Amino acid sequence: MAGGMYREEFSAFNEIGNRLRAIFFQDKPPLDNVAVLLIAHSLFSGLPLVDAAEGIAGRHNTYLVCKSSSRNRGVEDYLTGRGNTLLSSRKEDFMHNPGKVIRELSSIGKPILFLDHGGYGAYHIGALRDGIRLAGIVEYTLNGHQRYQRVGAMAHIKYVSLAEARTKRFADYSCGRLVGEICSFVVQQFSGFGGHLRGIGQVGIIGFGRLGSNAADQMKNNGAHNIMVYDTDPEKMIEAQQKGYNVQASCVGDIVERCNVILVGCDTAPIKPPMYALMHERTILATVTSPDDALDIQTLLQGGHIIREEEQPDGSIPITTYRTKRNHHIHLICDGDAPNLKYSAFGADDPTLAMPLILHAAVGYEMAQGRAVSTERIEQLERQMMDHYLRIYREVAGEREEYWHKRHR
Repeated sequence: MAGGMYREEFSAFNEIGNRLRAIFFQDKPPLDNVAVLLIAHSLFSGLPLVDAAEGIAGRHNTYLVCKSSSRNRGVEDYLTGRGNTLLSSRKEDFMHNPGKVIRELSSIGKPILFLDHGGYGAYHIGALRDGIRLAGIVEYTLNGHQRYQRVGAMAHIKYVSLAEARTKRFADYSCGRLVGEICSFVVQQFSGFGGHLRGIGQVGIIGFGRLGSNAADQMKNNGAHNIMVYDTDPEKMIEAQQKGYNVQASCVGDIVERCNVILVGCDTAPIKPPMYALMHERTILATVTSPDDALDIQTLLQGGHIIREEEQPDGSIPITTYRTKRNHHIHLICDGDAPNLKYSAFGADDPTLAMPLILHAAVGYEMAQGRAVSTERIEQLERQMMDHYLRIYREVAGEREEYWHKRHR
């Protein structure tokens, strides 16, 4: 499978995901009355979701849009090689060229069940609703759900959100920690402080949700004991204060003015364009989502608030340097894409991610059947998912332990 790119840990990850999928789609024949549109990461760790989505209507009725933040040619070649259909539409088309999206989806000729990841459909939901037959939307992410809420989509279409699914907490923990690990690594390389972060003036976290807080915890574990947090939710600020973080920031501007390492942990582009002129020289900046959502980077570039200068691979982690109006330099990790998606060499994907991925497809199947999927039903599916996951994890771990014992006798 795609040569040497398919590492051993992905084999274990996908084995767990495939066994979960088999359980939740056993005795469920593919539906012939819908087609599935799946917004997916083109990563090997996303294959359980692709396979599960195919269980809804079959591979020939499943259409993929690969997220730009995780484009991987090797994975995409593997998908097309086995017969998957990758649409030409991208996030930019959902944002700015809905006509292209509608033409491509209309050619499918069936009602579309939309398994969304990031609120792609919310950008022009009215045009989509009028231009194609929508069987329903299942949104995976919190930022995507908030986008649908802002446009009032739930009043006009069948819609379910998995933003608060219990099974996502495990994956958010791992992803947040990985983001913090990568940010720490980059800071150490730039600063040369011998494996710790104490020489940094101040680390700032904007948005103390699950990803932001877990990233902060990891950076703290790596030696950053000077972390300032800002969140618009006072409950999150109190949580940060209880964990020992600096909560003296009363606005985003305080983070920008006081910190020279900044992680944007939300997708509302909280750092407004004029604030970039206030950033310190050689500020290191990262996000947990994407440069469009977390930074509104196109507005920054078009308005001349930042100017792209160069990209340095810095080993395996890409760093892009921008210059502000005050001629200060900003080093943007992974050019603003979530580091855990762009860079996967820090270790194995957490197999708990398989649970919310399979849940996404399982809820979609029930919606495509015309069933109303309530919060109580999602909770029931999650309880089953966790029970099966734990059993399968034990099985796979035992099998692999037995394999290595036999191999080294």
